Amino acid sequence: MPTALRKESPAFLKPRAITELDGIAKKKRFIPLEILMKPPSEWPVRIQLDMKVMESKLITKVPVRIPHDAIKKHISGRVVVELVLDTGGNIKESKVVEGDPVLSAAVMDAVKQWRFAPTALDDDPVEMDLQIPFTFEMH
Repeated sequence: MPTALRKESPAFLKPRAITELDGIAKKKRFIPLEILMKPPSEWPVRIQLDMKVMESKLITKVPVRIPHDAIKKHISGRVVVELVLDTGGNIKESKVVEGDPVLSAAVMDAVKQWRFAPTALDDDPVEMDLQIPFTFEMH
């Protein structure tokens, strides 16, 4: 069988290419691999990351102060806040997705003061979508 008819794996399937992608993913550890696999022209202007990832980008974190009413009434529960960060890491939009109004107000008072380091995708700044859960337990 002539060597010209032998099938070879495309370059993107060769182990060397996978190693190169791993290197890119390590350099851009905040960016999900499914985004990095797209051409830069198709990368989003806003990406969503988990708060566990964004914790390392948190520059200013004001603690949540539990309201006296919540303590007095033994209000417990979960509050989920959704944030949109601008390209500078500042909060552009914020809203409560779930939670008791008394606890939600306290969470929003604190979270609105948080600041994050900017996030970039291939050196281009991007906006961020975040959902942040808080759990309050009164005993």
